[in-house]
Amino acid sequence: MAESQSNHLCYIQKQMVGLSDFTNEQIINADVNGDGVVSIFDATHIQKYLVGLVEI
Repeated sequence: MAESQSNHLCYIQKQMVGLSDFTNEQIINADVNGDGVVSIFDATHIQKYLVGLVEI
């Protein structure tokens, strides 16, 4: 499961730098902090989740 989640994190990072386009649904799912933007804060939150520091 963690491998799949880290793959999602890579896609989010690619989207943030313009190497990947997300659908509206993917943007909603990637916006884990709910601020309407997929950003480094979402990526960091996912990284913390992967190591057990936070819940999503």
